[in-house]
Amino acid sequence: TVHWYGDVKKEDKTRAYGRLSKSGTYSTTITNPTLFENYLTEQLQLIADAYHVSFEVTASKQEIPYPFVIDGTGIGF
Repeated sequence: TVHWYGDVKKEDKTRAYGRLSKSGTYSTTITNPTLFENYLTEQLQLIADAYHVSFEVTASKQEIPYPFVIDGTGIGF
């Protein structure tokens, strides 16, 4: 979860990603955050550099639908 109360450090209005448009709370559920660690770190760093935000990471209480549960052995990263 990203909490932003509207304070801007150095917003880049030319960038189409890593931007916040309205103050508030932004949340998502990420099934396997380790798999996306580099991408998430890069994107959240862009937001942290541009805005006065706080981040909150918690375990989800939402169950993962069965078709999305895989062991990862077939993933070639």
